Amino acid sequence: MASLLDLAQARLGGLLAPRPSMAGLLGGQRTQANLASALQGYTPPQMTAMTNPQVMDYARNVAQSAQQNLQTQMSDLDKALVMDQGGINVGDRQALARLMEQVPGLMGATAYHGTPHNIRGQFDISKVGTGEGAQAYGHGMYFAENPAVATQYKNILSKPEFTKTAEGVELRGQLPRMLDETYSELVAKNGIQQTNYGDVTDLVGQRLDRQMKDALKANDMDWYNKTADMKLDLARFKENPPPNVGNLYKVDIPDEYIPKMLDYDKPLKDQPKAVQDALAKYDPDSYSPKGNDYDSNELGQSIYQRIVQDNVQKFGLGGNSKRASEDLNALGIKGIRYYDEGSRSASKGTSNFVVFDPTDVKILEKNSQKVEGLLD
Repeated sequence: MASLLDLAQARLGGLLAPRPSMAGLLGGQRTQANLASALQGYTPPQMTAMTNPQVMDYARNVAQSAQQNLQTQMSDLDKALVMDQGGINVGDRQALARLMEQVPGLMGATAYHGTPHNIRGQFDISKVGTGEGAQAYGHGMYFAENPAVATQYKNILSKPEFTKTAEGVELRGQLPRMLDETYSELVAKNGIQQTNYGDVTDLVGQRLDRQMKDALKANDMDWYNKTADMKLDLARFKENPPPNVGNLYKVDIPDEYIPKMLDYDKPLKDQPKAVQDALAKYDPDSYSPKGNDYDSNELGQSIYQRIVQDNVQKFGLGGNSKRASEDLNALGIKGIRYYDEGSRSASKGTSNFVVFDPTDVKILEKNSQKVEGLLD
């Protein structure tokens, strides 16, 4: 299916030229037939074989909706996708959500998942919480619009290979064991996201230095020479560490999930309508406009944490973010979206997604290879 990136690439490829806005696709009073004719036979670069029919379907749906309310639709198209010298950017996410509600099947979300694990078949929510990754934005499976973000998490969460250098030179003596044990020690102490090659090699280097001093005091030159060999190997390893293991998955989040995501950074009044309606059913007093405790400016972050606390009050230690996510999913809220670190300060750009139940998230690629035959 066509993603936002696919549509953006189509624009860059000249599909929507010469007008610089998405509204240009509609061309004022162009008919649906004119749009389909304009798109016939066009295959933008780097797009899948399925993309062209999907873009055509997108154009037909937009045209049909625009006939009913052309002025509003054109305004939302311009706001949702912004072109500037830096390329394609998501503009007004609220306008984008309105478009998706008006035109079912408009677009899904192509996203990425970095993990140290090998996923077979499909994502399994029961595995969430069994690894070492943080669940800072809620309980669920995490995906990133920006592949660089997912790659970073893959590298952080994947345990390094401590048996050889990047050039394939085997490490001698007890050095692999020392590196592995020191890595596990630092992860237990500081957490996996605060542990890296440099921390591990520095600590191992200090321990080898002490061993060499002890060997000299004991006049044990065999011990000293073996330790010196390990110190030399450690320097080579530090200079050329092997790449982290792990996998990067490209996925498609179902179209209908996107307008049903609680926006972590938006106030209640700006949440998608489907989310507002679901929250009003969950707690009419807090989330219905007629409720006594209704606060239209309460942020999505606060809403989620309040539901977590509701579960703590109900179930004690058994009440947690996992129950909160299950409650929201049962109401039809499919997950949480939030700006990634590179976009948060500007409040625009790419997002991360927390999907409460990732069963229907489709894996498209594993490490840039199509999934056929790879997930069995």
